[in-house]
Amino acid sequence: MLIIASDGRIEDRQLSTQTIPSNQGKYTIAESWTDSKGNIYCTVDTKWKIGWYTQDLWKLDKSGNIFERNYKLTIDEEYPTKIDSNPDPDAATLLYYCIYYRQ
Repeated sequence: MLIIASDGRIEDRQLSTQTIPSNQGKYTIAESWTDSKGNIYCTVDTKWKIGWYTQDLWKLDKSGNIFERNYKLTIDEEYPTKIDSNPDPDAATLLYYCIYYRQ
């Protein structure tokens, strides 16, 4: 479960029943836009408490029920440019993919 608060807080919980997050951080939206299909995209910088920095591309589908995220463990590089649900594990810069569904 990923909790994204409007004040910039983000929490990652491996199980929805966890009362203490696995990881917490602060995010900053660098840019946001809506595509012609009504999906919302954001490029995001996140600083996690465990010492990671990630550069993300977030996508919220038009219905608001499916949230997809690609992220790289980098800082001051290029953001992912598209949502890739099957990133290349042999690429020089590792790209990770997550998908979340609203219950």
